Order: sequence, then C-alpha cells, then structure tokens
Amino acid sequence: GGDLVIADPDGGRVLLLSWPDGAIRRILTHPGWAPTALARDAAGRLIVADPGLAMLHRFDRQGRRDPGWPHASVMLEAPEFLAIAAAEAAEAPGACGCTGTGAAGDPTGSTVFVIDRGRMIAIDPHGRSGNAVPTALFPPAFQRSGATLSWPDPGLPGRAPLVLPFVDLTRDGRLAGPDLPLVAMPRRVPVPRSGAVILDAVDSGQRGFAWDRIVLDAALPADGSLIVTTLTSEAVIAPDRLALQPDAAWSVPLVIAPTDRPEVLIQSPPGRYLWLRIDFLSDGSASPEIARIDIHGPRRSGLTWLPASFKQEPQSRDFLDRFLSYFDAIFAEVTRSGRDASAIFDPDAVPAGPWLDWLGAWFDLDFLAEWDAPTRRAMVTQAVAMARMRGTKAGLAQMLRWHTGLAAPWPAIIEHFRLGPGAPRLAHIPLPQQPEAHKLTIILPRAAVAEADEARLRRLIGQWTPAHVSADLRLIDPGFVIGAQSLLGVDTLLSGSCPWPLGSGRAGLTLATAQPAPRIPARVPPTPGESHVGSLH
Repeated sequence: GGDLVIADPDGGRVLLLSWPDGAIRRILTHPGWAPTALARDAAGRLIVADPGLAMLHRFDRQGRRDPGWPHASVMLEAPEFLAIAAAEAAEAPGACGCTGTGAAGDPTGSTVFVIDRGRMIAIDPHGRSGNAVPTALFPPAFQRSGATLSWPDPGLPGRAPLVLPFVDLTRDGRLAGPDLPLVAMPRRVPVPRSGAVILDAVDSGQRGFAWDRIVLDAALPADGSLIVTTLTSEAVIAPDRLALQPDAAWSVPLVIAPTDRPEVLIQSPPGRYLWLRIDFLSDGSASPEIARIDIHGPRRSGLTWLPASFKQEPQSRDFLDRFLSYFDAIFAEVTRSGRDASAIFDPDAVPAGPWLDWLGAWFDLDFLAEWDAPTRRAMVTQAVAMARMRGTKAGLAQMLRWHTGLAAPWPAIIEHFRLGPGAPRLAHIPLPQQPEAHKLTIILPRAAVAEADEARLRRLIGQWTPAHVSADLRLIDPGFVIGAQSLLGVDTLLSGSCPWPLGSGRAGLTLATAQPAPRIPARVPPTPGESHVGSLH
C-alpha cells in the first residue's frame, strides 16, 4: 500500500519506493540474483522471479526472505514471468481436525503461475507444484537458432519445424514491431529507383539578383546520385504553371555522385526568384537523404575587377564569371576562417564541446564529464589567476567549489595555527586544543560528496596545498534538521533562562547551543619582517 516496487536486474536489487514522493523505503538484495518480474500475493508478500539463479523468492512485508518457499520439489530452469490468482478460501478441516493454512500460517493464500522456458507452472500457497496446466491451451514455443526463428507444427509432429525468417519476438512472446498478426516479412522494403522534388520559390528581394551556389548536407548510397537544376525569374510563377515550363528554362543538370562534394554552382541567369529541383536516383535498395540545403548569394566574383574587354561577349563573360567564382569561394572561406580564428582563443566565445576542452588543455585542465559549459568557461577564464593562487587558502577553496558544485561559504577551511583552547568538535572528532603549524582541516557536507568522489577530492587537496602542509578532509552530517532529527541535550538544549510554555518559544532566542564556541580574539597584524610558516593566505 503506497509503495512502488521496481526490479533492477542490472543492479541485482529490488527497490521499494514510497509513492508519489519516491523516497526509498527498502532495498532487497540476494547474492548473485537478477530479478526480472514481480508479483504480490493475497497476503501482501512479494514474489520475485530470478532466471539467473533459476529460483523464485518470496519476501514478507518486513523484507525478510522465506528460504523454504517454494518447496524443493519445484524444479525451475529460467522463470521470467509471474501471475497471481485470486485469493483462495481456507482448506477444509483434515482428518486431524485442524484447518489447512497457507504458508507462514496465513489462512488464505494465492496460487502463483510462473512462465518457465515456455511452460507454465502453478505453485500453490504451500510452495508445492499445483495442478498441471493443460498443455493444449499453449502452442509449442518458438525455437531460435542464431537469427532464425522456427515453429514446430503440433498438427504435423513428424515434420520439420516451420522456419520463419526475419521474424523476431519480444521477451513476452509478442511480435517485435507493429501489432499485426504477421508470420513473415519481406527481405527488404522496396525503395523507388527515382523521384523528384521542387522547392518553393526563394525570394531574394532584388531584381537581377546573381545567385551563387547551393550546398547540400546529404548522404548518398554507393549506387545513388542527385541531379540538381534551377530556374530563375523576375516574377512569381504559379505552381500549376511551373510544371509547364520548357526544359530550356531550367539550367543544365548537375550530377552529384557519392564521391563528389555536395556543392554546385547555380547555372541560371540572375533573377529575383529561384526554384530548385532535385532528382533522387538509386538502385532500389537505399535512397539518398538530404538533411539541409543552403543557398548562397549574391555572387561576388573577381570579374568585377577585370577590364571591360573581358565582359563584352556574353558567353565568355558567363564562363569567366563561373570560373573565377570557384577561387573566390575558396579565398572567402580562408578569410572567414582567419577572421573567426580569434573566437576559439576566447573562453567566452569558443563553442562548447571539443574546442572548449582543447582550450582548457592549454592550462592542464581535465574537465569532469558532469561539468557544464559555464563552469568550464569560468575555469579557463580564471586559469592564470588560479595558477597564482595555487597553494593558498583562496585557491584551494575555489577549486573545491568547482569540484563539488557548492557555493561560498563552503568549504570551511580551518588553519590549526589559529585555534586556541576550547576548539569545538567537528563530526564528533575534536580539533587540537593547541595551535599547530602546517596543518589544516577542510569541512564539507557529506551530501555534496559522492562516495566515489571522496578519493578524488583528497588527491585534489594534496595537489593544491603546499608540500609541507598536512590537510585533513572531514565530511559532516547535519546534527539538527527541523522535522527530521535533533539531538537535544547533546548538540542543542532548551534555554533555562525562562520557562517558556510549549508552542511559545522562538528560534534563536529560546534555543541555545550546549557548548557555545569561545570567542577567538582578533589576531594582531604581524610586524614588518614577521612570517607565519605553514599558513594559507
């Protein structure tokens, strides 16, 4: 009641969570098991199927396992699925005059049905195998041999099994895929060998616009290709009239093969509107795929800077314009790359991912996988300042904040040379009562440090403290949590200065610590030439 039970076969455990807040009520474990199915009988006991150990387990409401259930006479191979029958009435009195009871002394129980390698076994409340389940109700199980699935026909017992290629089943015996009564599948889905698509007009907003090139993000199979043609016009052409345009109105077809770069130069003359037609060709086994189309313009070729004599003849001018545009495109990419190169050296502008990690490697920063991009940028930005702060109290505190995700005032770093008599206890361990040089204690809340991260933090502390300084890491738990726990008389006590009636006390006024920390006198600034060995500044 009110619990959510989860089988975790990879973790070898069963989780009992409270619903709906998800708090862990209990974790059930058993050596070597891999629980896959769960059920609850009429008495509230939990039944767990364990195909790894070829066993069934039963736990009571307190999480105690019943080692005598089921009976040793029940032989299982790989129980995977469970079903519980309705609660059964108590048995009639026997010859001895006693009344039959279920296991563990319950007057009623439930029959457990388990699927074990294609056969169904009924287990009564006493843990023994019950009445045999009629096998006529269950067809022979499918048989696997590698990737081949076969089915023995019960009507033809002497005949070889029926082989069903390319059919797969889920663990509960259903067909993997659409919920259809399929018994066979074709070897492949036919793909059309050709097809074409015409995109809507792209409006440049300018008359006589010189379109430049088209760049595709495409994946082509070994025997596939794309054919790209374009059409330009100064006026809009209706969709129903676009198909009536003569072939001469479209540009020369340009073929993109699997080994070609998916980029073509637009062959159509200048015009405000541009239509793009792409033909897909394949051998019928796989089709080309296009993820993105980029259309560039206007074209700015080096023809503009040539003498007028190079532009007089239209056919020569068009050829020279397209020829020079290839080199112009390369020079533009080189110029743009050089112009944008400074961005990869700026931690605030470098793209998140490999480039940011590469920039952090300059400062020997090894980012953890769970750190987000803002944290990584902050570490790169402060790398030079942190190098100067290495071996100082401020540098150590900042590095621990990055690794734990905590904010100031955490971590608390106590330098022992500043302590005096009456130092408070931390995590039930007393601090030294006399000042000690070259030693310090670092305090972090245990909730912020995973068990696997504690060793990493200790290595980090050793790297960021001077070699002659000994540092101790202490993880503390909360001693007073309102509504959860309190150690009255140990960590806290009600103030005896005034007998406040119940419900009228005020936090901070009528509650006081049992052993208030002594006030530490202000430290006198050192005189010129004085130094303190072992302190972190």
